[in-house]
Amino acid sequence: MPEMDLGWLTNIPEPKWPEVSAYREDSEPHRLVRLHRLSGLLALALPAAMPKIKDLHDHKGELTVTWVRLPTDQEQSVIDHIWSQYFNEIDVEHVLPGMSWL
Repeated sequence: MPEMDLGWLTNIPEPKWPEVSAYREDSEPHRLVRLHRLSGLLALALPAAMPKIKDLHDHKGELTVTWVRLPTDQEQSVIDHIWSQYFNEIDVEHVLPGMSWL
């Protein structure tokens, strides 16, 4: 089998992974697992947004996305969609420190 040139892979930037936390994460570790899965999906769907996401928090199914820079409406919509479609949850709150809501 001929060798494939995979040099182009070195040009893909390493995503900045958000911190993850969850309500009762010690007794309900599945919440952290799904936040790590969400991070992976976001890295694929929104690679340019990854450095803008500070952390993800799951509180009884409500996802809080804390941003370091103002997200676009599309970025917020994609996250809302992924949380709903892949994790069967509907509540998402987007926050930017210093702003009351997004």
